[in-house]
Amino acid sequence: MTVHSITRIPGAGLAAMFTMAALFLPHAAESLEVRVLGTDGQPLKYAVVSVHSAAPETTLGAESTPDTAVMDQTGMQFTPHVLAIRKHTQVDFPNSDQVRHHVYSFSAAKRFELPLYADRPPSPIGFSATGPVVLGCNIHDHMIGYIYVVDSPLFARTSDDGTALFTGVPEQRDDLHLEIWHPSLKHDEPPHRRSLATSEPDQQLTIRLQVTDEPPPEPRGLRRGNSNLEQRFRRHERTD
Repeated sequence: MTVHSITRIPGAGLAAMFTMAALFLPHAAESLEVRVLGTDGQPLKYAVVSVHSAAPETTLGAESTPDTAVMDQTGMQFTPHVLAIRKHTQVDFPNSDQVRHHVYSFSAAKRFELPLYADRPPSPIGFSATGPVVLGCNIHDHMIGYIYVVDSPLFARTSDDGTALFTGVPEQRDDLHLEIWHPSLKHDEPPHRRSLATSEPDQQLTIRLQVTDEPPPEPRGLRRGNSNLEQRFRRHERTD
C-alpha cells in the first residue's frame, strides 16, 4: 500500500484521517486449531476442513493462483489417500508403480479418464467444480482415492491425530463457518457445517462427525474377470 506524505492537517482532520485509515486496514488475523473426532471418539485423519465467509468483503488468506497438486500411484494405491485442493487447481497423476494404471472418476464434481498408462500423463487435469471426486483404477479394483475440491484459500487435511491448524483466520468471525468433509460420509451427504461466530482467537475447536475412520484398502492385485481392458493390460505386460 502506498503511503502519501501530508504536510498540514488540522487537528480534527487528523482524527478523521486515522478513523478512515482504520477502515481500510485488514482485520487482525489469528490462528485456529480444529480437531475432528469420529463417533467412537477417536481422531479422524483424512478429514478436509475449510474456512468460509458469508460476507463477500471478508478476505480469507492471500489470493493466489492455485498451484499444480500431485496425486501419485505408489504400491498400487493412490497417494495421498485424500488430496485437498482449491478450486481451479491442476492435478498431476504420475504413476510411480512398475505396472500400468487406468485412472478414472464418475463423480459429479469431475468426470475424467486417463487410459492405461505408465510414468506420467501428458498433461494435468483441471478441477473447476467443488465437492468430492472419487478416483478408481479400471485395472486394480482395490485402488480408491479421493480429491476434495474447496472454494476457499483456507483449507487443510487433518493429520493422524485428527487436527488441522489454520493461520490467517480473521479475528472477527461472525460471518465465518467451517465445512468438514470425510470420505466415510455418505455419497450424497453434504459436508458438516460449524459456525465460528462464538469461537475465540487461538481456540481449539473439537468437532465430532457421525463416521468412523476407515483406512485405505490393502492391495489385492489384479481384479478378477476378463474385461477387454484387462486383456489389453495383460497383452501390454507380455510385450514389455
